[in-house]
Amino acid sequence: MSKNGIRYSEEFKQVEADKLKAEIKRFTESRCRYGAPKIQKVLKDRGKHISLKRIQRY
Repeated sequence: MSKNGIRYSEEFKQVEADKLKAEIKRFTESRCRYGAPKIQKVLKDRGKHISLKRIQRY
Protein backbone atom coordinates (compact mmCIF):
# COMPACT_ATOMS: atom_id res chain seq x y z
CA MET A 1 0.00 0.00 0.00
CA SER A 2 1.28 3.45 -0.80
CA LYS A 3 1.92 6.13 1.79
CA ASN A 4 -1.06 8.06 0.45
CA GLY A 5 -3.31 5.05 1.00
CA ILE A 6 -2.12 4.68 4.58
CA ARG A 7 -2.49 8.39 5.24
CA TYR A 8 -6.00 8.35 3.75
CA SER A 9 -7.08 5.42 5.91
CA GLU A 10 -5.67 7.07 9.04
CA GLU A 11 -7.47 10.32 8.22
CA PHE A 12 -10.67 8.39 7.53
CA LYS A 13 -10.42 6.63 10.89
CA GLN A 14 -9.84 9.96 12.64
CA VAL A 15 -12.87 11.54 10.97
CA GLU A 16 -15.04 8.58 11.95
CA ALA A 17 -13.74 8.75 15.54
CA ASP A 18 -14.53 12.48 15.69
CA LYS A 19 -18.08 11.83 14.46
CA LEU A 20 -18.51 9.14 17.09
CA LYS A 21 -17.18 11.41 19.84
CA ALA A 22 -19.61 14.15 18.81
CA GLU A 23 -22.52 11.72 18.85
CA ILE A 24 -21.58 10.37 22.29
CA LYS A 25 -21.08 13.93 23.58
CA ARG A 26 -24.71 14.73 22.71
CA PHE A 27 -25.79 11.96 25.07
CA THR A 28 -23.53 13.01 27.92
CA GLU A 29 -24.48 16.70 27.66
CA SER A 30 -28.21 16.02 27.72
CA ARG A 31 -30.06 16.25 30.99
CA CYS A 32 -31.05 12.62 30.75
CA ARG A 33 -28.88 10.01 32.37
CA TYR A 34 -27.00 7.96 29.86
CA GLY A 35 -24.38 5.43 30.82
CA ALA A 36 -22.17 3.58 28.39
CA PRO A 37 -24.48 0.52 28.13
CA LYS A 38 -27.46 2.71 27.33
CA ILE A 39 -25.51 4.74 24.76
CA GLN A 40 -24.30 1.49 23.17
CA LYS A 41 -27.88 0.22 22.87
CA VAL A 42 -29.10 3.45 21.26
CA LEU A 43 -26.21 3.45 18.78
CA LYS A 44 -26.81 -0.22 18.00
CA ASP A 45 -30.47 0.56 17.30
CA ARG A 46 -29.23 3.23 14.87
CA GLY A 47 -27.11 0.63 13.08
CA LYS A 48 -23.70 1.44 14.58
CA HIS A 49 -21.98 -1.46 16.29
CA ILE A 50 -19.43 -0.08 18.73
CA SER A 51 -17.86 -1.87 21.67
CA LEU A 52 -18.72 -0.88 25.20
CA LYS A 53 -15.07 -0.19 26.05
CA ARG A 54 -14.74 2.22 23.14
CA ILE A 55 -17.79 4.16 24.30
CA GLN A 56 -16.40 4.27 27.84
CA ARG A 57 -13.12 5.77 26.55
CA TYR A 58 -14.98 8.73 25.06
